Amino acid sequence: MRNALCLAGYFAIAVGIIIAIYIVSSLKVIDISAIDFVADEAPHPYRWLYAGFVLAVTLPLGMLAVTVSHYLESKEGEYTYNAKKRREEISRDI
Repeated sequence: MRNALCLAGYFAIAVGIIIAIYIVSSLKVIDISAIDFVADEAPHPYRWLYAGFVLAVTLPLGMLAVTVSHYLESKEGEYTYNAKKRREEISRDI
């Protein structure tokens, strides 16, 4: 579970970076002239903003998943729950 969470975090970071690079490099505005029917491609004016939004979402989520997985690894042996022992503790306290 912890390894899967860590891998999912790294995957989210990698995919977010790849999508942001794709948006920056390929998002175009096609302007078609009605007079001579020539299509002019120009870079989209908001492509950096869209890529920034993608990174603003995927990077923190990926880093959060990686951080939680490392936290769970460090907490492995500290807490165990045994229902029988807990029942005995409660009955002694009464």
